[in-house]
Amino acid sequence: MRYYRPYFLCVFFITTFYLNAQNAVEKTQVLILGTTHLSQIDEFEPQMIEPVIQKLETFNFDVICIEKMPGRLLYDIDRRNDPDFQLTERDQNHLKWADSVQQFQKASSLESEQRIYTLLKKERLSTQERKQLLYDFVATANIPSAVLQYKYLQGNPSLFDSEFDRSLMRFLSGKIDNANEYYSMAVPLTFRSDHNIIEPIDNFLEMSFQKKYFPMFEKDLEEHPEFIAMVMELPVYTKSQQLMNTGVTEKDLTALYEYINSDTYMEQDYKAQWELWLKTEFDSRSDRARYSYWEMRNLQIAANILTVAAKHPGEKILVIIGSAHKSFLEKYLKQVKDFEVLTY
Repeated sequence: MRYYRPYFLCVFFITTFYLNAQNAVEKTQVLILGTTHLSQIDEFEPQMIEPVIQKLETFNFDVICIEKMPGRLLYDIDRRNDPDFQLTERDQNHLKWADSVQQFQKASSLESEQRIYTLLKKERLSTQERKQLLYDFVATANIPSAVLQYKYLQGNPSLFDSEFDRSLMRFLSGKIDNANEYYSMAVPLTFRSDHNIIEPIDNFLEMSFQKKYFPMFEKDLEEHPEFIAMVMELPVYTKSQQLMNTGVTEKDLTALYEYINSDTYMEQDYKAQWELWLKTEFDSRSDRARYSYWEMRNLQIAANILTVAAKHPGEKILVIIGSAHKSFLEKYLKQVKDFEVLTY
């Protein structure tokens, strides 16, 4: 046996070193923040989510992601020329501005992507580099990131001296006070953190596939209005609506965000809103398709989060997304060995 002892010792030390090395690697941390869609709150004011932003600041996130489709995907949908694959008016407008900036700079969106990658690696940006970054974000249809750069440059109005400059600045300045998660939450939080990009990670193709291959889903719903009525009356939604109403009155949505990010809410929301489609038994099977397409969308979002994580290994990532996505994304990301899913 003594002839084999060195071999076993060698294996033991190598294994111990490997395990210790594995334990020493800092995992990428991700927080999925479920949010209500702020644009749907009639009397919304930014101060209502200020306590939420202050709480998020304590995490010291390195990058922030939002429920928006990347420019490449917007162009892909736009160029299909398929009536079932339609962009929202907002996304169409973003692509128009992207095309305008590409023409103004005489550079493609791919060239702008490469320049963004180069500029973001710099430790400190000059004013001119920041202006260039602003234009490149518009050219790639990442308007929230362009608005972020505009906030950094607001003290330098002389930078934008052409008529095109002034037109673009009017467009971006008009976005700052928009009531939605991009401009009311992600932009101010990223600005305070002194970061330079807001990452779009959504993929909204599921409704296009549903419309194309299972158009009878809307008719099935019309024939069974009792399902929607039943869901809307469930305690999970009456409570969240009550918390929203109280938050608007008190100008503080803290309690709403605590609730919609709780395990209780996620479990009940899944059973009410998604498990439902596995029980309705429509003859057309459009209900089963609805569930599958929702899973598909969330898997695609998870893949986009991993794409961001690849650029930020071992760092902290915040994903601001509609609360219905939260339980699905956490389920997927908890299976990623290099991830630690944080709790709000």
